[in-house]
Amino acid sequence: MDLHIHTNLSDGVKEPTEILDMAQELGLDYISITDHDNSFAYEKLEGVNIKEHFKGKLIVGVEIMTCFEGTMIEILGYGVDYHIINEWTRNYYSKKQIDIRDRKLFAKLKNIMQSNSNIRLTENLELPDEIPY
Repeated sequence: MDLHIHTNLSDGVKEPTEILDMAQELGLDYISITDHDNSFAYEKLEGVNIKEHFKGKLIVGVEIMTCFEGTMIEILGYGVDYHIINEWTRNYYSKKQIDIRDRKLFAKLKNIMQSNSNIRLTENLELPDEIPY
């Protein structure tokens, strides 16, 4: 069982069908693709005969980042309606918004590390103008 898998539609490297094939090769009974803030993998799997790739149970999932009392947290959701998740992603979670969020997180992490005398950072450490996603 693996209920936390990412594809190349977030920060993984494999296509959704490759994930299914790999899960089958590993003999897994249950899997869930839980890409960051989207369920686009399930759109890519529309029209695909899942059982030709994976004989087990595929549970529709997602990993959503949110904030609680100033702390960033990630929540895994299972049995979600991927149409709703993807509509939300397309409407409210653009590449520009992701870039803004990641730059804020980078700055926060950099400040934490700079305040720790046991951590040495490269001088003038900055994110590139274009963050590769």
